[in-house]
Amino acid sequence: DLQRYLQLVKRLSVARRAHPALVGDHIRFFANDFPREQVVRFDRFLLDEVSGNRGDFVTVALNFSDTQREVELTVPWPGRWQDVISETFYTIVQSGWLTLPPWQSAGLVFTG
Repeated sequence: DLQRYLQLVKRLSVARRAHPALVGDHIRFFANDFPREQVVRFDRFLLDEVSGNRGDFVTVALNFSDTQREVELTVPWPGRWQDVISETFYTIVQSGWLTLPPWQSAGLVFTG
């Protein structure tokens, strides 16, 4: 429905402004068996060029399949992470498993 689509676009636009990693230059793709799983996972992050420390960080999973997929995402810091697409919160120590419905995605950002 059009209203849900517009709400999603607004959430993604707000997330893009709030999380510079979404437009940053640093990206790391995970090894995936795309022909079989039809899933893409990657991280985007800011990197302090002097210290080498990561700044803002986003981890993303995209399900290009017509079936539900269980996807593991790793994070650099333990704590509370929010999916900017579904607005669901997760407490993750190092990695967490998410269920992605067909043709859906998740983008986790650190909230503390």
